[in-house]
Amino acid sequence: MNEESQRLAGDSMTPLFADPGLPVGQSTVGDFWRWAYSSLADNATRGVFAEYLVGMALDVLAEPRTNWDAADLRYRGHLVEVKSSADHQAWKQAKPTAVQFGVAKKNWWDAETDRRSPVAERPASVYVFCHYRGAAVSEQVVDVHHWDFYPVATAVLNVELGDSQSIGLSRLRTLASPIGHTELRSALDDLLAGSDVG
Repeated sequence: MNEESQRLAGDSMTPLFADPGLPVGQSTVGDFWRWAYSSLADNATRGVFAEYLVGMALDVLAEPRTNWDAADLRYRGHLVEVKSSADHQAWKQAKPTAVQFGVAKKNWWDAETDRRSPVAERPASVYVFCHYRGAAVSEQVVDVHHWDFYPVATAVLNVELGDSQSIGLSRLRTLASPIGHTELRSALDDLLAGSDVG
């Protein structure tokens, strides 16, 4: 990030950590968090929570989440993209959702270097697909046993999917087997040590 970008960014990435009492007019940051993010089953919030689960497994949560970065997480010098999908949604539905994950190539921006990609591509070294199988209630979303994780090297996605913009669960299962949260870090370490990752 250049000096001008740093000046404009100010302290926007300073973590609030455990200070929900920070005043917001007659309210607090904690009140805002409760209002905005009380439902972890909401699609957008569940997607961020999936990133948190993967970050927790990789022990890379010291820095706050950066919106619009080239990928969701950074681990051992590699970019990690996290995608999530679920069988059950927060809205009323007649039957479970057909699970799909977005894998579209994109023109990316690197928050650390302020560099932008000249072409659309998948900048991460690894994708972690997170499938939530539980009910659309926060109490189940927080239970890691309701989640399956599928780590796949991006090089494999590029060969198998080309310019496809999404992948379904059945196709994903031909590329990787589901693993639990406690297995995630060692699985990524193995992928990053393999020949499929640059």
